[in-house]
Amino acid sequence: MVAYVVGSLFLSIFSFSCTAILHCFIMAEDAGCNVESPASLKSFLDHNDKKESSPKETEMTDKKDDAAKDGDEKPNEMKS
Repeated sequence: MVAYVVGSLFLSIFSFSCTAILHCFIMAEDAGCNVESPASLKSFLDHNDKKESSPKETEMTDKKDDAAKDGDEKPNEMKS
């Protein structure tokens, strides 16, 4: 029981400190400060930059595109 409490407290503090360091790094980078990022962090940041730059599609956009491809812009209307 004591080991669980000690381990839980340690991991809680460790998690909080990692999150705080990452937030500080990202805030400094966004503010335009000259930040030299470690090599292990560069791949993570590059991956997230690629993810942000790609256009996001929603479910509604996909449905409209599918309807336009089929020629049925309004599927509930009756065709004459």
